[in-house]
Amino acid sequence: MNMKRIITLLSIAALALSSCVETREIKEQEAYAGDRTKVTMATDPIPFSGGSLTATVASELPFTVSVPKTATWLTASVSGDQITFTATENPTAVLRYASVAIIDTNDDIVMTRVEVQQAPNPNAEPVEVVFSVSTLELSAGAEETSASFDIRSDVPWTATVSGGASLDPASGNGDATVIVSFPANEKTEPVAYTVTVKTEDKNVETPEYQIVLTQAAAEVKPAHTFVVSPLEIAVDAAATTAAITVEGDVAWTATGEGVTLEPAAGEGAGTVNVGFPANEKGEKVTYTVTVKTAVEGVVQAEYAVVITQAAAQVGPELEMLAQWHFCSMEADALGAHFAEAAKIDGVSNPASTLVGFGDDLYCAANESGNGKIMFYNATDKTALNPKGRCKRGIGNSGEPCWYGAWLGDYIWFEATPTAPLAAGTTLNIWFTLRPNTANTLKYWLLEINDGGTWVPVGEVKTASVNGVDVKYNIELVFNPAGDKTPENPTQFNTEVDRNYTLTKSVDKVEYRVVCQSLMIADGTKVVTYIGESSGKDENPVVRMCGEDSSTGGAPVVSHHTWIAIVK
Repeated sequence: MNMKRIITLLSIAALALSSCVETREIKEQEAYAGDRTKVTMATDPIPFSGGSLTATVASELPFTVSVPKTATWLTASVSGDQITFTATENPTAVLRYASVAIIDTNDDIVMTRVEVQQAPNPNAEPVEVVFSVSTLELSAGAEETSASFDIRSDVPWTATVSGGASLDPASGNGDATVIVSFPANEKTEPVAYTVTVKTEDKNVETPEYQIVLTQAAAEVKPAHTFVVSPLEIAVDAAATTAAITVEGDVAWTATGEGVTLEPAAGEGAGTVNVGFPANEKGEKVTYTVTVKTAVEGVVQAEYAVVITQAAAQVGPELEMLAQWHFCSMEADALGAHFAEAAKIDGVSNPASTLVGFGDDLYCAANESGNGKIMFYNATDKTALNPKGRCKRGIGNSGEPCWYGAWLGDYIWFEATPTAPLAAGTTLNIWFTLRPNTANTLKYWLLEINDGGTWVPVGEVKTASVNGVDVKYNIELVFNPAGDKTPENPTQFNTEVDRNYTLTKSVDKVEYRVVCQSLMIADGTKVVTYIGESSGKDENPVVRMCGEDSSTGGAPVVSHHTWIAIVK
């Protein structure tokens, strides 16, 4: 008997006597898998209470096994051609598993792997395993070279992308923002990339997502240039002129009804001065000027410029007590005392769920007067808010918004006059709300504090929500069938313009807009919890509107938010 044969037999004998196999560092060799080694074992998991599972190995070579170091609940022993796996009791409500390597003991090479599973414990408290992506569709311009999406995960994951693109990071073990990098598109047709994000964890509901990134086609350079701007012009009621800029190298003409145009035609770059009368009406006036060219070889041959002239003040004169100007240029100033984090260092911020005004977070009057806008939590939202979605903030367009609005919560307006207001004083409040998503809550009640008594301001109506009568005087409307145009908007402005005459004297003017039900603005459902992100239909959001927050086809807000005395 030669020496190699003796060593092999001794190795087999040593394995037969082994009762527990330790983990070891070995090399993967896929060429072995399913080739010279076959494993037969039951596919049912080991019971949650613990127990054993036997596997039979058919192999030409001596073997041992290696259990992952992280699988402390599982041991393995080898006897002849059999492996016995033994598991302790599973204390969790999730399926647990381990990928066990079967190793050629001569070369320390993995010949194949088997997966050993243990059933979840039905008596353990259920655990929600999170694994989701923020979107399934991404878009990029032809000249852009990156885009991003978010992964929300409690489990390890990997990501791959089709040819020509790269990911950073391409794997992880928790939440992450993934950057997709790709070259600029020089082709005249769009380019598509597919990103696949998946996990091997057996406890997630959806283990794989595919995200399609569409990059726009490269722009075909026109033979001539012709651009008209701006396409929307807003002027005051007293204004009588506006200017339109023409850029390019072609001849053009300008036409419009109810206006004068100087010049009405030209060639190349120029300015069209538009004249019109001052507006003395109590409503807006619009004019449309059409500037076009007959020359071929331009991207766009005709432009419609809409000039909107504000309504004249034909109602009573107002004395401003507090006035807010919501716009993108004022966003930082408006958020100085108002912005609030939903999470701090990745952990839910408990202050954002507490009953009250949240440490007096307020949006100060920034146009004139002394006033505040705040948001009041009427309910402790800790149990309703497992993902840390409650917060107050200022949007990109300068509009105050609140994530996690709930039944009984209210928007609070206040203004402090320089002297007490006597009974008989008539007040006016003006503001605009718009549901930017369907999950904005639908029914609200505007009230004023009249010397210690809260009184509705405006006609009170009744709606039935799940058989319960709801009293309201503000209704927010969202149209999911809209196409985001002024003719068929998805979002509708709700402009609140209400007068009220005080019956008692007050030192401070206080209004509140109280949420009356959990019906969402498209009228399809009543929410039951505060969801994971603003894109989910279970996350109620409410926001005010400013001069440049026109979206979803809704018109531009006509003027600022205020509290005033009617003179």
